[in-house]
Formats: sequence, structure tokens, C-alpha cells
Amino acid sequence: MTIRDAITKMTTADPRLEPRLAVGVARVGSKDERVKASRMEELIGEDFGVGPQSIVVVGRLHFMEAEALELLCGASHDNLREPS
Repeated sequence: MTIRDAITKMTTADPRLEPRLAVGVARVGSKDERVKASRMEELIGEDFGVGPQSIVVVGRLHFMEAEALELLCGASHDNLREPS
């Protein structure tokens, strides 16, 4: 299952998840690994290519975790705010 498939299934089951922050990862540890943090509604459009893929749905963040997602996963500052 791809990240896109997983997000589609989760948001179909519960549309309130669309604005939730998530981290998609593919091919971790390889030279062409892909890591991206964004809201699910935006992450669904990302191309993670082939290979093993995982998604982590993020809960409430400590400020240091939020900074790490910005630096390491490309999360925008706006995406790190709690959805309203």
C-alpha cells in the first residue's frame, strides 16, 4: 500500500483527518529516501515513488519535535499549528 492509498482510506473513513499533520517516508536508509511532513490533504499529492513506504499521523507536538519536523522533514510553520 502506498502513502496515497493509506491517506485515502483514512480520510474516507474519517474526513476530520484531512487537516492532520502526517509524515510520509519512503525507502528509509537508501540513497534516494524521501521524507516529507505536511497536512494529509497536501501529502496525498506528493510522489513518494516506489519501494517501502510508511506514514505517521502526528499528535500534539513538543516544540522541539516541531522544530525537528521543520528542519528534517520540510514541514511548514503553518502546518505545525493545531488544526482548528
